Amino acid sequence: MITGDRVPRHRRLYAVAILACALALAASLLARPAPAAAGPSAPAASSSATPWPSSPNWQSYVETPGSSNVCPQAIQSTSGTVSGAQNLVCGGSGGATLTMTSGGATPAIVLDYGREAGGVPYFTVSAESGSPKLQAGYSEGLNYLSATGDGATPWAEGDTSRADTYTLTGPGTITKAQVQGGERYEEITLTSPGTVTLSAAGLTYIADRSNYQGYFVSSSDELNKIWADSAYTAQIASFPSGTTAYPAGTIGFREYSAEEADFRNLTVTSSSGSSLYSSPLNASSDLSDFAVPGVNSLPSILDGAKRDRAIWAGDMNVEGPSVYYSTDQTQYIKGALQLLGSYQLSSGFIFAAQEWPVVQAELAWNASQLDANGLLVTNSSDGNDWDYYDGAKTGEVTEYNLLYYKALLDGAQLATAAGQSSQAATYTQEAAALKTAINAHLFNSSTGLYYISSTQTTGVAQDANSLAVLYGVAPAADDAPILAALKTDLWTNPYGPMPFTANTGYSQRVSPYVGGYELDARLATGDTADAEQMLTTEWGHMIAAGPDDTGTMWELINNDGTPGFGAFTSLSHGWASTPAPALPEYILGIQPVTPGYATWLVQPSPGDLAWAEGQAPTPHGAVQVAWAGESGAHEFSMNVTAPAGTNGTIAVPTYGAANPIVEVGGKVVWSGGSFTATTGIGGAHQDSSYVYLTGVQPGTYTVAANPGPAGPPSGYTACAAENGTCSFTGTQSVAYGADGIFAYQTLAGGTASSVTPTTG
Repeated sequence: MITGDRVPRHRRLYAVAILACALALAASLLARPAPAAAGPSAPAASSSATPWPSSPNWQSYVETPGSSNVCPQAIQSTSGTVSGAQNLVCGGSGGATLTMTSGGATPAIVLDYGREAGGVPYFTVSAESGSPKLQAGYSEGLNYLSATGDGATPWAEGDTSRADTYTLTGPGTITKAQVQGGERYEEITLTSPGTVTLSAAGLTYIADRSNYQGYFVSSSDELNKIWADSAYTAQIASFPSGTTAYPAGTIGFREYSAEEADFRNLTVTSSSGSSLYSSPLNASSDLSDFAVPGVNSLPSILDGAKRDRAIWAGDMNVEGPSVYYSTDQTQYIKGALQLLGSYQLSSGFIFAAQEWPVVQAELAWNASQLDANGLLVTNSSDGNDWDYYDGAKTGEVTEYNLLYYKALLDGAQLATAAGQSSQAATYTQEAAALKTAINAHLFNSSTGLYYISSTQTTGVAQDANSLAVLYGVAPAADDAPILAALKTDLWTNPYGPMPFTANTGYSQRVSPYVGGYELDARLATGDTADAEQMLTTEWGHMIAAGPDDTGTMWELINNDGTPGFGAFTSLSHGWASTPAPALPEYILGIQPVTPGYATWLVQPSPGDLAWAEGQAPTPHGAVQVAWAGESGAHEFSMNVTAPAGTNGTIAVPTYGAANPIVEVGGKVVWSGGSFTATTGIGGAHQDSSYVYLTGVQPGTYTVAANPGPAGPPSGYTACAAENGTCSFTGTQSVAYGADGIFAYQTLAGGTASSVTPTTG
C-alpha cells in the first residue's frame, strides 16, 4: 500500500471509459492458442496460369529494419563548416568533419533515416580537437526539426529530452543509455568551438523486428503501402523484454504536461503491514531514491514510438489485431495486458488482463455504475475519453455504453473459456438488456443517429454511430442510413472524416483512431467503395511524400492536413494502424469465426481492385487467399488454402449476378440455385452478393464464379499472367491474366513489356 499527500496545482484527469476495449482484446487473446512458427509463403496454387501475380513482391513494402544497426539513408542538409557528410550514409567510408570557430557559424548535418526508426543513438568519433560539445536533436517530421529536436518528449519510458549533448575528449563511440523511441531526422551540431570527425552515426534499434507471418498485397500500390506502414506502426511500438526492471519493487509519481504537483510524506507498506519505504520527501537527496534501474521485465506494446511511450488500453484495441494480422508476435499484447491488469485504481476501474478474476472484477464494477435506465453513467471525474483535450463526457454516453456492451459479449466468451457457463449466460443477458436500453434512450429517431450522450444531444459523433453499426447494436436496416448520414455530416475536408460536427463544440481534428472504427463499420457492412475512399484520403494522406512522411501512421490530422498537435503530435501512433487488420480481414476476407481459427470465413470484398493476395497466421498454419475479379463481367476467381485442423466457409463474390455459376477445381458446384457435391465442400447457399461454400475442409481450392474463357477475347494476344512480363515484336493488343479475367493494353514490342493494372 502506498500512502502520502499529493498537492495538485493543475490537474487533468484521463478517462477510463475506453477500458472496455481491453476486454475485447483480452477475449481474443485468452482464447487464442500459441502462434504458428511457419513463415509466410505465396499461395500454394498460384502459377502463371492464374489471373493474379504468381509471386508478388509484398516484402518490398515492409518498413522493418533488416538489422538492429540502423544507418542514415541520406543527408538531408548541411550548414556551416562541414565536409564529408555523405560518408555517414549507409555504406559510406571515411569520415564527416564538423568545425566551429569562436564566434563562427554553427556546423550542422541533418541525417535522414528514410523512415521512422527508434533505439539508442550512437556516434563514433575518430578524431577531435578543442573538446567541443556535440549535440544531437531528434524529430519524426522534418518541419519540426531543430538543433534541440522537436521538443515533444515522452512523459513515460525513454529519454526525457529530444536532444543529447556530449563533451568530446577523444576517439570512441558515444551514446546514451536511454532510448529515443521515434525519429526519422537527426540534426548533429557543435555548440562550442572545436573540430570533430565522425566515422559513423546511427541507431541501435530495440523494437520488434520479427518476420511477418501475415501479409497483404493488391493491384493498388497505395493500399499496399498503407497496409505495410500501418503494420510497421504497431511493430515499432512493440518491445521485447529485457532484464528484470524492478527486482525489489518500485514506486513513482507522474506529472503530465498540463499538470504540476508536489508530493510529501510517502509511506510504502507490504500486504503484511511491514514498512518498505518511508520519507518526508523534503530534501533534494531524496530524488536519488527514484532512479530507475534496468529495463522492462515483460514484452509490451506502447501507444507510440516517440510519445507517449505508455500502455493504453484503447490503443491496444487497435494494435492487437494489427499484430495478429502481421507479425503475430502475441507476447507483446499479453505482456501489456498483464501489466495493465496488475493493479486496480481507487475509482474502481481495473485494466483488463488475461486473468479471469480481473475481468470479473472489471465487469462487476461497471455493473455497479448503471442508472435507472440501465445505462452506464460517467461524470467530470471519470468521463474523459480518447479526445481528452475536449474534456469529460458526462451522463449516459453512447460510446461508453457501446464499449461496455462489447465488453459484456467478450466477457461471456471469456467466461465460457474459463468453464463458467452460468456467468457467460449472465453477461449475455446483461448485454441484451444494455442493447435495448441504448436504442431506447440514446437513439434520435428524428435524425436516425445516436446521441453523443444524454447531456449532449446536439451534433453528430463519429465514434458513437460507427460503433453502433460495427457492434450490431443498431438494427441492420439502419446501418446504411447511419453510414450515409456520417458521410454527409462528417466528410467535410479532404483528409478524412471529422470525429464531431462543429456544433458539438468539440475539436475539429481528424482522428485515425476513431476513423478506424468507421472504416471497419463500412467494410463490415459491405460499403467497400466508401471504405476505399477513406483509406486513400485519410491514411493515404499520412503516407504521401513530404516532410511529415515517416512510413508510419499519425495520432491526429488537422483539418488543413498538418499533424494535429504540430511538433507534439505522435507521427507513429498505434491507434492509427487499423488498415493493418482491416485489409486482410475484409478485402482478402480472412476472418476467424471461433477462437484460434478453428472455424474461419473467407469473404472477399473486392471493391474496384483487380486482384489481391495475402495470408493470415493462425495457430494451425496460415489461411492463404489470392483472388482476381472482373466486376463488369461478374467474373471472380480465387485460390484458398486452409490449414489442417480447421474448417470454414468460402464466400464467392458474384458482383450481383442473378443466376451465378460457381466452380471448384473446374467442377460446377453451384448452378440454378442448387448445390452439387464435391470433395471437401459440405454445401452451399447464396444471397444477392455471394455464393457461400460451407463445411470447407483443409486443403487448397481453386474457385471461380461465372468463369469466362480460358484465353483472351478475339483481337487480343495472350501475353502473361496478371503483373507478368512478355516479349514480342511490333505493336500488338495484349491481354494479361487468365480464366476470363484480363487487363488489356496496346503496346509496342521489341522489349519486355509488363503491366500492373489497378482495375480488371
